[in-house]
Parts: sequence; structure tokens; C-alpha cells
Amino acid sequence: MAHARNSEAFLRTQPADTPRAETTLEWSYRAAIFPWLRVQPDFQYVINPGTHAALRNALAFTLRVKLTL
Repeated sequence: MAHARNSEAFLRTQPADTPRAETTLEWSYRAAIFPWLRVQPDFQYVINPGTHAALRNALAFTLRVKLTL
């Protein structure tokens, strides 16, 4: 989990509907499928991305693959 907040000074210069903070929830797990293969899926859910009122919450997915030869 990560959480970032805008300062009061910054918010005073922005439109009134500017979100105060961005929060990211992350789920990740590394699995050893074979002794030479590991996979690690990663899901992230971002609430108020970029603290920009026009952006909707976002879901991101990545997959890391490690081969040991």
C-alpha cells in the first residue's frame, strides 16, 4: 500500500474538486513453477490516480518472468 497526499498550499492553487490524495493497493506473489522458471504476477489498484479529478480509478497488471538457464 502506498498513500500520497497533496499539501494545503498546493490544494489552494487547484480547482475545488481536486482529490486530496492518491492511494495504491498492490498484490503480488512470486511462484516457482519449475527450478528454472519463476513467475510473479502483480496487480495494482490506484484510487484517485495523479490526484486528478478527471481520471477514474485504475487497475494495472504486470507479469514478471524469470528464466534461469
